[in-house]
Amino acid sequence: MEETSDTPLTVTQVLCAMEERDFWDRRLSTRYRHLQIAFQETDAELKIDNTTPFPKSIALLEMQAIWPSFRDQTCKFETALWGWGSTSGLEEVTCLMRVTAEQALYLERQPDGDF
Repeated sequence: MEETSDTPLTVTQVLCAMEERDFWDRRLSTRYRHLQIAFQETDAELKIDNTTPFPKSIALLEMQAIWPSFRDQTCKFETALWGWGSTSGLEEVTCLMRVTAEQALYLERQPDGDF
């Protein structure tokens, strides 16, 4: 993100944080898709389906389906803690970036084969 002399610092920081949030979101999506494919294959090999207590692909799908709500509410809370002043936009996008990065790293730590 290039800052110019007429760009307010907070705006520049928000745009920079948005770029990094998008980076982590792409990384998260890539890892999710990889795990989902691997788990569907594993579940099929083991003949695990929706009626089995712990099919990996369904558990991942359900976890990731509710994750955006967790992320959004966490960041709404953190932004509220800081107040709604001139930096609230920066606080919100920084939180979204951090929580998205944490989820991406969490999924990257998960094994994708038989375990």
